[in-house]
Amino acid sequence: MFEKILYVFGFLIFTLLLQWILYKIRRNHNRGDSAIWVGYGAIVVICVMGLISNNVNYFSSIIGFVIGDKIGEKEGWH
Repeated sequence: MFEKILYVFGFLIFTLLLQWILYKIRRNHNRGDSAIWVGYGAIVVICVMGLISNNVNYFSSIIGFVIGDKIGEKEGWH
């Protein structure tokens, strides 16, 4: 159980950090179809990684990603 919680918080922090960095590097253009590490595309990639590696914890990390994605969206990072 602790490992699943760790994945949730890890992906939350990772998502927020990556979105903020990309927002700064891409000069406020991490939006639309060319956005990186946002939206449903990233969720599908995380799911596929979990299926390939047979690691159930990847599915709990989706919770952290979605929370981080919504926070990034609210901040205007994508």
